[in-house]
Amino acid sequence: MTKKPALGDDVLGEIQSPEAIMRQHFYRKSEETAEAEPRLPPVDEEEDAGFRRVNISLFPDDIELLNEMVRTLRKRGYRRVSKSQIIRYALQTVDLEKMPQSY
Repeated sequence: MTKKPALGDDVLGEIQSPEAIMRQHFYRKSEETAEAEPRLPPVDEEEDAGFRRVNISLFPDDIELLNEMVRTLRKRGYRRVSKSQIIRYALQTVDLEKMPQSY
């Protein structure tokens, strides 16, 4: 005849209690993870790419004009033209002497 487990008996045998598992793996570092892991310095992706990402604000009309320029250039055969290319070209060709005071 097999003895039925009673209240308070260790029915799980060698399995640790949930509290012991939490203490061992979540609240304290175990021996395996206590060793210092070598960490690489963070890589600045922008430095590697050779450019910096910036955000600029444009009015809705300016955005539509920029989109129209992209569409026009693509129709003319510039397959990979982008808004950034148009803005870079504009920056390189602007004549500051012709810039009005209140634009």
